[in-house]
Amino acid sequence: MKQVKNFGLSGMKLMGFKPRSYLKLYHNIKHSYFIFPDDQKANGSSQVSHALILEMLRKDQVMIAKFIPRENS
Repeated sequence: MKQVKNFGLSGMKLMGFKPRSYLKLYHNIKHSYFIFPDDQKANGSSQVSHALILEMLRKDQVMIAKFIPRENS
């Protein structure tokens, strides 16, 4: 059972980008998470996050990511 419940280490992994029109309401199967940059832990993360968001808006794309909030969840 432990192997079945284990989806990997906690964290977020970027899977890729898709046009925003590909995103459908039924793709959201769980509640959303608010993830924010922390410049104290990763220097420059706010600038990188801001630039990524602006570029995704400019290209009308969304980021597809795998997010595991904690191990064995």
